[in-house]
Amino acid sequence: MKKLATLFMMAFMLIFAAPSFAAESISLSKAAVYNSDIEDKALSSVMLLSYYGEDYYLVPNDKAKELEKLVEHTINVKGTVSKDAEGRNVLTVTEYQEAFN
Repeated sequence: MKKLATLFMMAFMLIFAAPSFAAESISLSKAAVYNSDIEDKALSSVMLLSYYGEDYYLVPNDKAKELEKLVEHTINVKGTVSKDAEGRNVLTVTEYQEAFN
């Protein structure tokens, strides 16, 4: 009986927890590029702070690598965002351009 209850709870968690990890398309205007405050091999060494104050940690890819040269610059960015297990916004950058104020 205990195993059945455990299986039921695991299935319940998978079904209802999965949507919080689903990626959604996003477009940010005037996001600031900063060095990341977290040392995690699964995340890029740079992160974004949106105009509205949200932090976005970046998935390490070619675009994120290019952003390392733009620390303290402002960019417009598109990509997909999801929440990681820690509840952080994790953004996969698909395109960006420098935003001139």
